[in-house]
Amino acid sequence: MSLDGEDPVMIALRLVAVVLGLAAAALGVRVAMSRRFPAAWVRLARLTASQQSQPMRIGSARP
Repeated sequence: MSLDGEDPVMIALRLVAVVLGLAAAALGVRVAMSRRFPAAWVRLARLTASQQSQPMRIGSARP
């Protein structure tokens, strides 16, 4: 495989894709080994007060 005939933009895109893939794999291994998501993800995923589940009353007692 020779790099002489290839477009430099395609080489750069492939390099970026490889680096992003390795970073995603490393992050996946980290999450799998620690069984914890990064704190930034948890902060971003917090539900607002209107989105949080509300307790449900069980029973059919009438006031």
